[in-house]
Amino acid sequence: MKIAVLSNVNLMPIKSFLNKKGFTDVNFSEYGQYHLDLISHDSEIHKFPPKYLWLHIDADILLNSELNQLPSVNMINDVDDICIALENYSKLHTLTQIIVSSFELSNANFINYLEFNSEYSFRKIEEGINARLLELAKINSNIFIMNFGKIVRQFGFNNLTNSKFWYLGRIKYTNQCFEEFSKEINYIIRAIEGKTKKVLILDLDNTLWGGIIGEDGMNGIMLSEDGEGKIYRDFQQKIKSLKQLGVILAICSKNNIEDSNVAFSHPMMVLKKNDFSSAKINWESKAKNISEIAEELSLGLDSFVFIDDNPRERAIIKQSYPEVEVPDFPVDITDLNSWFTEIIYEYFGKVTLSDEDRTKSEQYERLAARSIEKSSLNLDEFVASLQIRLNVDNHPVNHSKRLSQLSQKTNQFNLTTRRYSETEILDFLKSEKHIVFALEYEDKFGKEGIVGEAIVEVSNNIAIIDTYLLSCRVIGKNVEYNFLREIGIFISEKFPEIETIRGCFIPTSKNILTKDFYLNAGFIEGEIENEFYIKIKDLIK
Repeated sequence: MKIAVLSNVNLMPIKSFLNKKGFTDVNFSEYGQYHLDLISHDSEIHKFPPKYLWLHIDADILLNSELNQLPSVNMINDVDDICIALENYSKLHTLTQIIVSSFELSNANFINYLEFNSEYSFRKIEEGINARLLELAKINSNIFIMNFGKIVRQFGFNNLTNSKFWYLGRIKYTNQCFEEFSKEINYIIRAIEGKTKKVLILDLDNTLWGGIIGEDGMNGIMLSEDGEGKIYRDFQQKIKSLKQLGVILAICSKNNIEDSNVAFSHPMMVLKKNDFSSAKINWESKAKNISEIAEELSLGLDSFVFIDDNPRERAIIKQSYPEVEVPDFPVDITDLNSWFTEIIYEYFGKVTLSDEDRTKSEQYERLAARSIEKSSLNLDEFVASLQIRLNVDNHPVNHSKRLSQLSQKTNQFNLTTRRYSETEILDFLKSEKHIVFALEYEDKFGKEGIVGEAIVEVSNNIAIIDTYLLSCRVIGKNVEYNFLREIGIFISEKFPEIETIRGCFIPTSKNILTKDFYLNAGFIEGEIENEFYIKIKDLIK
């Protein structure tokens, strides 16, 4: 993976840390030339735009002599040229994903030790600069902010910087800082590419609460606002907050269901049974239960993170399902919450949050309800009972973020598995040669939002399907065929000269489900392997 690094300080030592994270091609701008590289069309990053670009500006070095003066609003204006250059570059190279470090001022200057109540204290200056960066990221979908302040608060400037290295070689930061930078960059890029996890599966006894509910009873388990019980209560609060990020919660516990119900009625329980989209509470093997959770939620095992205090159970899941992430539980229970914060960030990080994310748990609860109904009816009866309503939007400009998420995350029902950033989706929407379709789904159980996406290229009297994907939540209800038919109807009306639609299947280890989709939809095999076509009149009849 290629990344370009621009800065006003020497960041060369980070190369080895980035190499360990999979960045085999790391290019640095010349020292102090970051602004010229951004504005000059002859620079390497213009002639050969990287997939990722990281801009880190050291605020102390940028403002330098101004920090020896009283704070002034002019200090905020000093970053205007940088913001303008950055925005212009982002608009010219929409396929480059740009990561910008937040500006953080140290307390290295004596004036900083004074308390300023004026409007433009140094903290106000810092806030003003970062507000401009955030606004830049808000209006440019390929710019993302890296929270350098989080690293500073966690480790402190004294542990992140080294004056000796700075004066001898203009290397201001320590190896610890470079390690944290590389982690942050990796986390952000994983989130941009949709490589984060979807489901958190939890054990109960000695995981969600202290003690064993079947032996200790409600009054004996540790769950309170004091001591060790507060550790578990705070832990539950952190878990509950994950629902706001669209993380699905599930239970996998060897327990009596009656005992677990007693625990969930504990007055100090933060989590309720309805916070979990799936609950396997029995004496079956946890490997079997996790397999059933995957089937119930229509998700691959590589979407799961499993947390259990029992090392034996963790070892079994690691061996049975290498795709499942199984982090080691902290030995010291007082480390539980700080440990979990790292787990959240590593596995469930996000750079954007869609409306669908906020209602993800409800979506999977409805999925479970449909599964129950499906088990008692044949397919035709089941589909008819759902009272399905589909809406196909052929210019979904307001859903570019969601469509990017779908292209990044959908694996099983995805015929080409082409991944697109939000910027690329917006480019398709602006293109005269492409049509972007978004599918909204609703049935008697509720609305599912945008669950399908298609990108079609129209040129030379033929329509070519670039992307065709659907969420597995709606597969098996004829939705995949009805969506295709609606696309055919639109093209026949909008482009009457086009007679044929062509599509292809690009096989991966995960999309075998779609191998025969085009054939089942009435397409005919083409001369090229995995290429299919159909006359529009045959598709929509």
